[in-house]
Amino acid sequence: MKTGIIAVITPGYLGEPLHNAPFFSSLLDGIELGADRADLDIYLARPRQSRGVPLLIQDRGVDGVICIQPNAAITAICSTLNLAAVTLFDHGENIHGIEPDQQDGMRKAVKYLVELGHRRIAYLGQELTFSSSIDRFEGYRQGLREQDIEEDASLCEATLTTITFAADGLDRLLSRQPSFSALVCYNDAIAMSAVRRLQEHGFRVPQDVNVVGFDDISTQYNFAPALTSIHFDGTAMGYRAVEMLSELAADMPKAPTQWRHELFPVELRVRESTAPKVAIKS
Repeated sequence: MKTGIIAVITPGYLGEPLHNAPFFSSLLDGIELGADRADLDIYLARPRQSRGVPLLIQDRGVDGVICIQPNAAITAICSTLNLAAVTLFDHGENIHGIEPDQQDGMRKAVKYLVELGHRRIAYLGQELTFSSSIDRFEGYRQGLREQDIEEDASLCEATLTTITFAADGLDRLLSRQPSFSALVCYNDAIAMSAVRRLQEHGFRVPQDVNVVGFDDISTQYNFAPALTSIHFDGTAMGYRAVEMLSELAADMPKAPTQWRHELFPVELRVRESTAPKVAIKS
């Protein structure tokens, strides 16, 4: 490492301090642990669209960059400047990525719901603009196929990952009057919003509708009912991002012979938002 500084790029649209957001705080904890272990300083940046790429990166004032979520502009300039870069929750051409096993997580969610007796399983997810949203939706579809359930487009709705927009997405799903007893959501933020909107519409969770999320953060909000969710070790993932960045930086400015993509294992954490269908009374 030349400067002994790495940049960590965070999303610019959060409505709360980053360390107060459970999803990001565990990742940052891991990055800080990894940086301490490697004797590196961290430059934390939350770029605004109007400001573009931070000048410290443009001026090569860092040895490498970790993007906590996909950021095409940052990735492109790092490639141009021969700076090492690692992106969390992304993979593809010209990207070194680390992410939880998105597809496996959704397959686990669907399989568990079917084991509980559910066959009509809806999906409320993010627009298919990032690899994570594509992979999670594909995992849901794979899960249905593995359980010999025919996919029904009327049970799937896209939304944004904010409380307001996620509630609107559920309204659009319900407006088609589909019959479903379980709902799989792209993440816990969408799932928590969906639970509240279902309750406003008179549905009980889990008695009328089961809900499963992804990221496993609901307990940190003291949310009730506690969500059944797909869990992964965000701290370990952040730590590994620093390790990978250091490995890549040591090889710079050589062009990579292959783009690295590492998957972290996931597990289903069962809580209060799911229950056997046989126990549900109409």
